[in-house]
Amino acid sequence: MNKTKESVDLLPDYKLQSIEELIWIPSFDDHWYEGWYGLQVEDGELLTVECDTDGNWEVEGCGEAATQDNYTKESEQLWEESRRLSQDYYEHVAETGEDPLGQFYVRRETSRKENYIVYFRDWVGKNILNHGYAVTLLRGAPKHLGGKKIVNPEEIPKHVAEFLDLHKVGGVYCMKGICELSDFVNVGYVGELGSSNYAKFQVEVNNPRKPSVIKSELKKMASKNINHAVKPIETSETPG
Repeated sequence: MNKTKESVDLLPDYKLQSIEELIWIPSFDDHWYEGWYGLQVEDGELLTVECDTDGNWEVEGCGEAATQDNYTKESEQLWEESRRLSQDYYEHVAETGEDPLGQFYVRRETSRKENYIVYFRDWVGKNILNHGYAVTLLRGAPKHLGGKKIVNPEEIPKHVAEFLDLHKVGGVYCMKGICELSDFVNVGYVGELGSSNYAKFQVEVNNPRKPSVIKSELKKMASKNINHAVKPIETSETPG
């Protein structure tokens, strides 16, 4: 005797709570896009859940009663689709070096820290409109100063001038707002040297890496993931 729908054992209600419980599935239609999918149970019905990149959730019935067999079947289909399309996406990245969905972390910039000493002096315009102390010299590593150990204010590299908030007033290069030694922030030692003062400071410089290098690394990372796409969870257990 066949069981009626009412007599079939149905799974208890189960509602997905976060995107971490969903399965990532990429897709291609003129361009790559992605979504997250899962299954939940409500009033004896099996429901499919979709979450897009904006965090919008959509729930709809999949036309199946919430039995363990149906849950297992639908779950396996989701995982198989994820595995298949993940492989397609990884192959795309491995061939092109482009990762439009941002699945692989690759450094886009290099960073270095440069050490400098700025020498400065008082002048009559220091406190007018907070023009600040007048810079006389900058000392640093020759590789950062065009081969020189010391440069005049007009030769100070742009990124260092921006760090010092350097601006020109007449023929004087001033550090905007630095009118007292206590005004220095984000610098190391500040001291006096004869008629001049000096401050040691460090500037962090970020430079973009070559696109060809980034592509090469993406290709290698994606190649390692081919045939290692997401694996299905055990579907023999009741959800929740």
